[in-house]
Amino acid sequence: MPLTRFQFNELLPDLFLYRGAVNCGILKHGEQTLLIDCDDTLTPTRLAELGIVAVERICCTQHRRPNTAGIYNFEAPVFVPQAERAQFENASAYWQDWRNRWHLYHFRPGPLAPLHDIPVRGTLQERDAFAWGGFTIQVLDTPGMSDGAISFVVETADGKTVIFSGDALYGPGQLWDVHSLQKSMGTWSDYHGFLGAAKTLLKSLARLARIPADFLVPSHGELIPEHTAAIRLTSERLEKLYRNYAAISAINHYFPEIFQELANDPWRMPPAEVHAFPDFILPVAATTFAIRSDSGALFLVDCGYGSALDILASWKEQGRFTELEGCWVSHYHDDHVDALHQLAASLPVPIYADEHLAEILAHPGRFDLPCLSPAAAPVTHVTRHGESWRWHEFELTALHFPGQTLYHGGLLLRGHGLTVLFGGDSFAPSGLDDYTAGNRNFLGGGLGYRHCLDLLRQHRPDLVLNQHQEQAFHFTDEQLDTMEKMLVEREALVGELLPWENPNFGTDAGWLRVYPYEVEAASGGACTLEVRATNHGSRPTGLHVQAVLPPGWTAFNQPALDCPPVRPGEEWLVKAPVWIANPPGTPSGCYPVAFRITWGERYLGQVCQGQVKVW
Repeated sequence: MPLTRFQFNELLPDLFLYRGAVNCGILKHGEQTLLIDCDDTLTPTRLAELGIVAVERICCTQHRRPNTAGIYNFEAPVFVPQAERAQFENASAYWQDWRNRWHLYHFRPGPLAPLHDIPVRGTLQERDAFAWGGFTIQVLDTPGMSDGAISFVVETADGKTVIFSGDALYGPGQLWDVHSLQKSMGTWSDYHGFLGAAKTLLKSLARLARIPADFLVPSHGELIPEHTAAIRLTSERLEKLYRNYAAISAINHYFPEIFQELANDPWRMPPAEVHAFPDFILPVAATTFAIRSDSGALFLVDCGYGSALDILASWKEQGRFTELEGCWVSHYHDDHVDALHQLAASLPVPIYADEHLAEILAHPGRFDLPCLSPAAAPVTHVTRHGESWRWHEFELTALHFPGQTLYHGGLLLRGHGLTVLFGGDSFAPSGLDDYTAGNRNFLGGGLGYRHCLDLLRQHRPDLVLNQHQEQAFHFTDEQLDTMEKMLVEREALVGELLPWENPNFGTDAGWLRVYPYEVEAASGGACTLEVRATNHGSRPTGLHVQAVLPPGWTAFNQPALDCPPVRPGEEWLVKAPVWIANPPGTPSGCYPVAFRITWGERYLGQVCQGQVKVW
């Protein structure tokens, strides 16, 4: 059954569906209703079209904003998943906690958490059941896309059964996205957890498949009449993607126990041959390395911790080097840059960084990214891809190397008869270090890791260095071909699993984002936030944004803009600025501002946000 957006569809007598950013269930009993989820375009005025004058209760499948942002439109009792109660009641505290802003290695509850506290009347969990207005409603725990997600099995008086399944699936063989599955696989944080919630979701899908129903209603997507077959296809595709990912993952190097059940999978790439570091490469401390010239001078690669500066000071006293003459920064992650500002203050050496990375280092508050350090450091030399220079007996070449993260550089070193690539965190002997969707690893020819593989083939380094490892390594042509083949297959697998035109819409958690993420304004003053969009599609698409503001604030929103598609080597974004003013007397504090996004003809809901700091 096709669903009409922003209108009511009668599924069964007194059972309606409203489709905004998500599908909302409306159970009607006289002039009253029970809502299942509440999109922010659903209002009392719209419900009045059905003769409804009172919302008796709102039951939520999950905490995330597209499903809950409309709750503020009503004064109604709210019932939520038991495991996610805190996300509703303590929403304001979530946005004020610096641990959800800086040095971010956890990704749950995630950036789609409610902006403001939502009072909770009661909680719901597995095996809860209740009657309302002639309907019988049973609760199923279906975690996966969020940790505490639930589904509702609604039985009508005449024996029809409808399942409201949240985001457990989108349609036959499809999920709405895969970046929502980012979760720890048993490691110390969610950071090493791309597809980490896949097994949990597969169990939830199996639970839903066992429930007889006339049709299933997903949060996103069309009604699913044959839900058992739809779930089977979704599970098969997700399992195949998981296997593809595990075959060439750096996790096999760092955490071999994670994919132990796939240790003998014929898809798995044998690890690369490892080698000792050449004598002109010196590990300093943790992720900080140094290149030593025959002249006695040093050139640093990254500066992660203060201990590195202490060791350099000790080496200087011992006469182990003459001068420190520069520092190359591979990427923005805190364990590679936390001491960079101390280096700049104590030893004013040139700091080199790729053009995609430099602004993040100098102005981290403008960005919302994993593992971000709040310590700003100036970049004195912004490099472009392919730029080369001499440093003593070495030739250094800067590369844009968007492997582990889009904001990543590689440093190619030629000298002493060797070609050495400082590849940051992008590779391990077992494959790709792409285990965080928030890092923005693009799929496709000429993008992301396929671009990195092209560079490995072009420059053919004798050694690749990852500063988390105690040995260098070398990939054979066969291993490069294997990684390329798996990435091409991965693009196809993700394309099948997602309803988007291009798979990067469902793997790139930052294709819609706010810049600057943090902005300051005086009380009674104004500021500007931009919604930035990366169009991974093949044709221009309209973007319309609308700010969701605290009471009394005002905004001037831009009309719809056309976003051109991504092309390698071009600027990958369109900017939609929104002017925002707060009223005189606004108390000092940090105020989250969400944006309602319409992409083409589709309303997506409040899917990105920034922060205004009022002083």
